[in-house]
Amino acid sequence: DLRFLVNAFLMDNSNNAFLLYNKIDSASAIMGHSMGGGSSFLASANNNSIKTVIGFAPAETNPSAIAAAANVTVPALILSGEKDGVTPPAQHHLPIYNALASVCKTFVNIKGGAHCYFAKPNFNCDFGESTSSPGISITRQEQQQVTYDLVGLWLNYYLKNNTNSLSVFLDSLKQSNRITYQNSCVIPSAAEVDFLQKAGFEIFPNPASTYLDITSDGYPYELKIVSADGQWLRLVKITEHAQRIDLSSFPDGLYFVSFHYGNTVLHKKLFIVRNLF
Repeated sequence: DLRFLVNAFLMDNSNNAFLLYNKIDSASAIMGHSMGGGSSFLASANNNSIKTVIGFAPAETNPSAIAAAANVTVPALILSGEKDGVTPPAQHHLPIYNALASVCKTFVNIKGGAHCYFAKPNFNCDFGESTSSPGISITRQEQQQVTYDLVGLWLNYYLKNNTNSLSVFLDSLKQSNRITYQNSCVIPSAAEVDFLQKAGFEIFPNPASTYLDITSDGYPYELKIVSADGQWLRLVKITEHAQRIDLSSFPDGLYFVSFHYGNTVLHKKLFIVRNLF
């Protein structure tokens, strides 16, 4: 359902018959808490339609969120309460984190934190935690403040391209006495970011029918075409300013064109529609 909603929003954004026409940003995230957190990793496996996934005390699920994490390549952030006895970190949060194939992933352990404190008060959750999670030493407000501080910076970087936010996020991990953390990130170099910003990467027509023209002021680089459900369909090495790609074998639908240079990646939506007129 989470994966369907993201793709449905993107499709509606391109169709002037829908209320969401031209109102949805292509930069989207999937997030969830507890079972919803585990489901977020199920929805993010082999999914290039999102920029990042965030799990708050994510629970192992059936089918397995831990197994699905091995197919999650988008940047991932997991926040965990140290004293969580509902979904103990060693059996739930950490195995998901360790299995991730993300080029950038961060695990944040909130000292003295709880499972239910990521959410508003809830009798069933809070009662269950009172019997399973001894040692909680912070308040709900304190845990949520830590969460807001870090998640805000993470989303500012991955959804709004605010490069300073990533630096502040990484500094906060090192300096905060409220958390411990694990972090594994491949950070694009300044030269790669500069190349990406100046390349002028364009695709047209869009929607497309039988072909796609690619232009950019910088090359060589690799270009991937990925389906909405995350299947890698074609890899093209771009070696000149303009190249044409045959799309005649592709079914109608939503796709993503990914421009890869070094550690930098830029995604653009592509719609393939036959009989446009």
